[in-house]
Order: sequence, then C-alpha cells, then structure tokens
Amino acid sequence: MSNTPLQTVGLVGRTPVAALVARRLSDSCRVVALDALEGAEPVDSLAALGARTNLVLLAGDGLPAGLAAALSPGATVVDLMPGDPAHARRLAAEFAQRGIAFVDAPLHCEQLAVFPAEAAIFCGGAAAAVADVQPLLQRLGAQVLACGELGSGQVMYAIVAGIAACNRLISYECAAMGVQNGLTVADMATVLNRCSGANSATARVLPVLVAGSRTSDAPLATVAGELALCTQLARRAGAPALLAHQAAAQVLAASRTLGAEATLDDLRALVEQGSGIRFTA
Repeated sequence: MSNTPLQTVGLVGRTPVAALVARRLSDSCRVVALDALEGAEPVDSLAALGARTNLVLLAGDGLPAGLAAALSPGATVVDLMPGDPAHARRLAAEFAQRGIAFVDAPLHCEQLAVFPAEAAIFCGGAAAAVADVQPLLQRLGAQVLACGELGSGQVMYAIVAGIAACNRLISYECAAMGVQNGLTVADMATVLNRCSGANSATARVLPVLVAGSRTSDAPLATVAGELALCTQLARRAGAPALLAHQAAAQVLAASRTLGAEATLDDLRALVEQGSGIRFTA
C-alpha cells in the first residue's frame, strides 16, 4: 500500500473524538497514532508518525510540541477540535513556514456514542487544502461543510454550539413553564415542531424528555467553554452576545453544581429543581 494521504493517516490525541476517528477510519484507511486507540497502529514518537504519513488529524487537547518539525514539506494538518480562530490562524502561519498546509475542521456532535445525522465538520482553509481532505473527512460519516478561509471553521463551530446550547436551555425552561400550566411535554413538542418555535431542541430533545432518554454526551464544562468562546468572538465583532453570555453563566454554574460527569442532558435537572417539577414519568 502506498503512503498517500487517503491510505495512511496520522492521528494525535486521546479524546473521545480521537477514539471515534480511529474507529471510523480504520475500515478504509491505515491509521497510525501516538496513543493506543482501537483501530489504530501505535507509533512511539512524532518522528515515527511523520515518517509514516503526510496527513495528520489533531484530536487532542493542544498541539504537541515538535509536530511541525516531524512532518515533511507538502504535508497537511487538520485540526478537528474547536478553538479560537485567531489561534488557528497563528498555527497555520507557523506550519506554512515549513511548507505544511493547515485546515481547521472542528467536529460538532452532541452525542459521539450515537453519531447522529446532525454531526458536522466545519472546514476553514485554502480551497485546495480543504478539497484535498474532504474525501477523507467524509469517511467519518458527518456532514463536511467548507466555510471559507482559515479560522472560519472554528467560527462556524462556535455559532452552532452557541445556538444549540441556547435552544436547549430555553426549550427546557419553556417546557417546565408549560408543565406547570397543565400542558404535556409531548403535546408541546408536537405543536412547537409545527410552528415558528421549532428548533434543534424541540425536534430532538423534547420528544424524549419524559422518557429520560439521553441525547448528549457533551460535558457541561465543555459546553460552558464553548459558550464563553462564542461570547468572546461576539465582543471582538462589537456584538453584546447577551443571551450567549447568560447561557454560559448558567451552564457553568450547572456544571459546578451537578459535577464533572454531567452532560447537556442534565441541564433538565437544574430546570426541574428551579421549577419544582419532574419531566420524567
């Protein structure tokens, strides 16, 4: 097997995203990774990783020191994690000095264990570099969307994450108000999804709220950080981001109250406590 980008792929990171990528690509690619991941062949150093491939996917907390030096000119680095677009642009400039292309392509998925149809990868970077990596990213099974220049993938991720979290929070709060006033969650979900109140939470969350089904494995602390970034980007643009700021504060407080294992689904517990009702039967 020749060492082309779509045949041998490097993977850096030990996050749930890294584990998912290794599993999903292992059927169609040779995946080499610094860490022990199901579906990946382990290597013991960045140098060994760089010698095996010229396409590296980042799916960890931060960039490992020495990665650029371990790769050859002509390589491509794709960052699958969310972050500050300004940081992505700085990284791209550093890689470009060594002749390495960089694409910011954060993967947004509220439930990695299920990987629903709404999972999406937002790509930012030079058009040629994005086009080169799109066939590989599509093998993950998510929607792959080209968003524009470097950093635009990170910006799009922040927008989607911010709207999704705010939709969920307001939907929980309004559902609690409806229950207190004699409506059922099922009836509210039916009506909302047929009118202008429809959103991602009314479509996916409210229909299973009474059953207590899980719809997210995203940690609340992570979501709070994403909302905080959303408000920072808004302030840089001169927008107040009042709703996102309030949601960020509520989600952060909930993460501290409910504990490190709490996910987006557990926001319902906070609303239940505040309103004195129980959504589950």
